[in-house]
Amino acid sequence: TDEDISMLLNTAELFDSNIKKFEEELNSFFDEQDGANESMPGILNRIERLTDQIDEINEEKATVEKLYEDIRVFACVQVSGALFSGSKIKGCHSSMVVKKTIKTIKIEEKQGTDMKYYLAVNSNRIVKKS
Repeated sequence: TDEDISMLLNTAELFDSNIKKFEEELNSFFDEQDGANESMPGILNRIERLTDQIDEINEEKATVEKLYEDIRVFACVQVSGALFSGSKIKGCHSSMVVKKTIKTIKIEEKQGTDMKYYLAVNSNRIVKKS
């Protein structure tokens, strides 16, 4: 019948319209994919550069940590004149107050076998443990 034919034609037009919309969406997705594929080498190159920088920083960090373990720097004061009574000497890990005036001395911060730090006058007399 004419109604059936009309209904079939309307359905066919609806299918054509939907197919056209889906093709446009699909083309849009392909365009997005092409753009992503074009930028992918740049992104991968940037990731590689950042990874190299991270590796360099980690190497520098390991070197600094190794130096810190190998070299222990302690405070040292050399006095060629007089160090007066009541003077306060402070090292990185220990401190002292001079009880009497001392002349021409060397005060060094050291670490004892008990792992405590102390200041030593002329490298052999312990003045104060902290």
